[in-house]
Amino acid sequence: MKKGHRMKETPVVLPDSAGVGAGRVDFDRLERAMDAAGTHEDRYWRENDAKFRAVAQKVQSYEEFEDIVKAAHIKPMTEDITQLQLKRTSWLSSARTQERDRRKGATSIQLPLPDITSDTAFELHWKAKETPQEQYNLLTELGGKRIYHLFKPQLRLFDEMVGVLDQCALLPDDTEVVCKLLKAFCRTKRFELCAQMANPGTLDMVRGLYEKLVECGISEEDIERLRAGYGSALDASS
Repeated sequence: MKKGHRMKETPVVLPDSAGVGAGRVDFDRLERAMDAAGTHEDRYWRENDAKFRAVAQKVQSYEEFEDIVKAAHIKPMTEDITQLQLKRTSWLSSARTQERDRRKGATSIQLPLPDITSDTAFELHWKAKETPQEQYNLLTELGGKRIYHLFKPQLRLFDEMVGVLDQCALLPDDTEVVCKLLKAFCRTKRFELCAQMANPGTLDMVRGLYEKLVECGISEEDIERLRAGYGSALDASS
């Protein structure tokens, strides 16, 4: 190239929509046209480079070649995703809040109590009662026979049940049911051990109930069974 010779420049051809008219130039339209032309050219060269890369990689089919060219416009992620200030979307926060509320609601729902077929089921019903009177009603509804079969292997809640009888029983009206319940308690297995471990106040209440039952005129057979069952606990009253 000779000194002083200037390279011939290729003029940029703009479309008519560029806004260049006689005596007037619409610079906004001109800028948009220039941007569009630059974008088109960039895309052309990216796709052209992608074609050369596909050939260099020796792709096995035209479909692979086409996929590489189509993906040429995708820009690689240059930012470290761990440094991005990402915000939780509202729907995600709402979903988590709803799930927490659902679980709280599930735990607050009172499950139906099981049928009273075991001492464990009875205890669930017993604890669910809010007042001693409700507990007393549970005892009288079941009666001495069912209480005996429920607690035959081992008497539980002895202190509590005797306390409820002492507090809520109306004698002489409830004489029969109270007598049957006291007989059911002392017929269970290892009752002597249960009586030894009972609170002193519980045995005092048993003696008091026994004395009231005797006053109410229970049979000699019932008196003998109660004395045989409670033994020394009743003898302490004499």
